[in-house]
Amino acid sequence: MTNPYCKNGARETMTKEQVEELEKRIQQGTREFEPFLNFYDELAEQKGVDWTNAMEKRVDWFKEFKKEDFPWKETNTWDCHILKCYVLIPQNLNPDKEILVHCVFHGGGGATGGGLFEPWFCDYRRDLALRNNAITLIPNYRLMPESSGEDIEDDVNDWWRFYESQHFDESLRSIGIESKNVKKERLLVSGESAGGLLVVNTWLGPPRPPIRALYLQYPMLNYYKRAIVGDQVGYRGENFPLEDVKQGVDKMLQKCNDMRSQNTLPCRSDTQPPYGMSAANALSSTKKWTEVFKGDTGTMDVPTRLDYMVRENITPSQFPEIFIAHGEADTVCPVEHTDQFHTRINALWGDRVKVTYQRVPEKDHAFDYEAKIDENWLVDIIEGIEKVW
Repeated sequence: MTNPYCKNGARETMTKEQVEELEKRIQQGTREFEPFLNFYDELAEQKGVDWTNAMEKRVDWFKEFKKEDFPWKETNTWDCHILKCYVLIPQNLNPDKEILVHCVFHGGGGATGGGLFEPWFCDYRRDLALRNNAITLIPNYRLMPESSGEDIEDDVNDWWRFYESQHFDESLRSIGIESKNVKKERLLVSGESAGGLLVVNTWLGPPRPPIRALYLQYPMLNYYKRAIVGDQVGYRGENFPLEDVKQGVDKMLQKCNDMRSQNTLPCRSDTQPPYGMSAANALSSTKKWTEVFKGDTGTMDVPTRLDYMVRENITPSQFPEIFIAHGEADTVCPVEHTDQFHTRINALWGDRVKVTYQRVPEKDHAFDYEAKIDENWLVDIIEGIEKVW
């Protein structure tokens, strides 16, 4: 598919042999960088820790959906990295009725995660799609540290340009969905954890397609800095010396820079945890996450972006209704950051923005994976979303 937002479309001009050679280079670069990216595995092995099959999967989550995907962007990097969008189509979808759209940005600390990682799909997201005749779009984006926050922001901006183009409609038709029945303006945008940052930046950024509602699940709104106690870093139930983690991060970032300068570091997206989780944890625990995310251009988190908008007298182009759920015991993304965001946007635009905010007592990060759609803390959120969507 020719796509003007696929930066250069270089793969389309390559011969079969050239593509095969490119893929070999990508595989070689991935293998070379992998031990630096996942350096906690070596630290765990030294401790005799076995993490085999530690990530539990709920293998039946998607049984009520048809899973499809299409490429939507080719990056302007040496590896011509292809970004996919996954589409979940309810088996009970009624093509004769209006088809609503739910766009989801996955979490993972900006360094792991992908469109169809089952353990991180909350149950009520499934129910929401099934009972509202909605398709779910999960566009992948580039991940750190191979890429920066600027790259991620570029992907988000390109995604919305693509969404508004005829190429999106053509992509839907290629997977069996007639675009004339899809109500692109009946759009819900949601994200959990780091995905929440991309949702808010979608709202605060350049003009977008009309959005009915935003849903933020325990969002990472500020530059990611994990709190650690003493000289130990916790990761997947184990503690590791902070100095060892710092050394691992320094080696990872140095390897990143060396390979990038030699055009041998491939981009990465659509990563199944725990692959890449080391980077998310270690970068945030050693206060290096901000440096990698900012990159050369100083990519903004939400508080910084709000400061900039006030300074430049910029107002969001639209005011979709906002819904937020955050556990009060969140040890990854402090609920206080969401409190500050809530207070700030009310102070700036309280006459135009409507927010439903549920602070959920005694709940940690990612507490809602198995939550049912009729749970007390969720009822007002779901009813509100369905009313405006």
